[in-house]
Amino acid sequence: MTENLIGLDSNEHRDLKLHRVASYSFADKLHAATLAKAEVLQAALSYPVLFGLRESAYRPVALLSLVADENQFVEGDAWRASYIPAAMRVYPFRLAGEQVLIDASAPHFAAGEDGEALFTEDGEPAPALGQALEFLRACHAEENATQAWCRRLADLGLLVEQNAEVVSPAGKRYGVTGFHVVDRQALAALPDSDLGELVRDGSMALIDAHILSLEHLVALAKQRDGLQPDGSLGREQALGQVGEETKG
Repeated sequence: MTENLIGLDSNEHRDLKLHRVASYSFADKLHAATLAKAEVLQAALSYPVLFGLRESAYRPVALLSLVADENQFVEGDAWRASYIPAAMRVYPFRLAGEQVLIDASAPHFAAGEDGEALFTEDGEPAPALGQALEFLRACHAEENATQAWCRRLADLGLLVEQNAEVVSPAGKRYGVTGFHVVDRQALAALPDSDLGELVRDGSMALIDAHILSLEHLVALAKQRDGLQPDGSLGREQALGQVGEETKG
């Protein structure tokens, strides 16, 4: 996902309007989405939740495809999962410190009379920008908790790199590399004091959700068996998915 991020300025962008575009096509080539600690339980119901390592820092991520530059959960404008990661919902806004950034290439912004104003005539944040700021700050507030949780798992020796090969029902093979998972043997070998603390602070529930979510790797492979060359579902697979959703 390529973004043309620029700082939002009350003078330069006084006349810029927000159009609430109900489309996730901007993420159609994103094969993993970062998660906050608070999202792990919900995300694990729909995606394999793994741990990425970047600049010596771990971060939970939702795996969106078994193939690079592809998102199996975006079809046209729609996101085909019950939970949408916050990193996707906050788009086209970003926050860097106290500076609000926008993706200048997003179709959500245009100058003119149509749309919702980002600034008042006095240069103060208008309601539309105020709502975005509230969500941005809530996401930013989760960062410290997420980083601290990942550091703790790493300090306990629980995160190990694991390269896996996923085989679809049709016999296609997909390599999943560069991610980390919780080592169940290392977890079982922890002292009772550490295990008890993980249970009491809710970390064990998140670890269990992460481990169970790895079953979704096979589901992703099965889904790819039914994808058309353009990335959409075939008629039989689409009808099957609708049937499953109806049962739920």
